[in-house]
Amino acid sequence: MTYRFMNKVYKRVSLKFNSQKKIVDPYTNSLIDENYFVYGYKSAISEIINFSKKNSIDVYLIKQAFYINPQITKELENFDIPDLIDKLKNRYLEKKYNISNVDSFWLITSSILNKNLDLFNNISNVKIIDPLDKLLQDKNNFIDYLHLTPQGNNILASEIFKVINKNL
Repeated sequence: MTYRFMNKVYKRVSLKFNSQKKIVDPYTNSLIDENYFVYGYKSAISEIINFSKKNSIDVYLIKQAFYINPQITKELENFDIPDLIDKLKNRYLEKKYNISNVDSFWLITSSILNKNLDLFNNISNVKIIDPLDKLLQDKNNFIDYLHLTPQGNNILASEIFKVINKNL
């Protein structure tokens, strides 16, 4: 408990003095340490996987789709995590595509999350489910930019079933 508290204090203090490592939250204008996107996702997923492995549980990680602009989503797949963080900090999508700060934030951070999931692909108890291509083919798969319609949920369920069925 003390370690976690001191770790949080350290991160907050270091963030205040290291402006190179900051990302602005588009909702609150507060600063987010870029290391959260590099190490935070990975650390949280690792803890789940390690606990599951100790208990002989398979982990199914599902990539997150956002229907804001499928062409941009495809473009972002070509970048690695450090490049994506750089693009987020430098407002790349806002400048290149004239999209909102919020949309840019969601597109890039979801790409970072999905890239982090790929890092666990070769672990024995982990299966990655990637419904992005099928979901992004049709805007009617989404109620809004994130939530799925019944049609979208059918696609997601089908992709999950394929992976589970292959591993039975």
